Amino acid sequence: MILLHPYTPDPATAARQRATWDALADGARWLRRRGWTVYHVPCTTHTTYDTAVRAVWGRDDLCILEHDMEATPAQWGTLAACPHPICVWAYPLAIPQDRTDLMRWVVAFFASQPSATRAAWLAAHDPLVTAHVWLQALDAGETTTWVHRIATPEAELPWRWIRTGERWADYWGLGLTRIRREAQEQVRDWPPGTWRNLDDRLSRACRAQGIRAHVHWPAVAHHHEAAAPRMAGA
Repeated sequence: MILLHPYTPDPATAARQRATWDALADGARWLRRRGWTVYHVPCTTHTTYDTAVRAVWGRDDLCILEHDMEATPAQWGTLAACPHPICVWAYPLAIPQDRTDLMRWVVAFFASQPSATRAAWLAAHDPLVTAHVWLQALDAGETTTWVHRIATPEAELPWRWIRTGERWADYWGLGLTRIRREAQEQVRDWPPGTWRNLDDRLSRACRAQGIRAHVHWPAVAHHHEAAAPRMAGA
């Protein structure tokens, strides 16, 4: 098993990375005993993360542990033992409430367009869908969602976030993920891009091969802060 740990070397984000580094230090003996190879990847450009995943792709089963996830060896072991091609752990995603005015303006402008235009925009612009579902969640009194998503081809919006306890996702965040080598061999490539949409590009490429992600609960802590500096290149 390869454990890929992408992180930003920016000291401003050190506090929210601490739990991940502590888990890796505490679990170092556990990892050695099981023959896991750990790669710490300092992400200094917007494409470093993507490049690192491509570099190890197809070599072995792959576990990705992003720098703001609070996970334990027990959870890594659960992912390693699960038989499904792709397994992800559920974790929360805070809704960025500092941009709700912009989201409401965008959604209102979208609503004013002809139906054919709206359908084309929804198919082409995932951030537009995200604005819709974020506003729906905020209007329902929610401040966070679960990060993984389910395709909803029968609805106007093409996807929704998973609900608590749901076990399968079509599109998934990479925070704590295990991808078996057999699945990697089915998915030879994915479109280029930056760290911001790597999870979406990769999960869509897997879904195109008929591979969904098996979701594990209970959720792990996610120390991402919407107001904190973004990762430089993870």
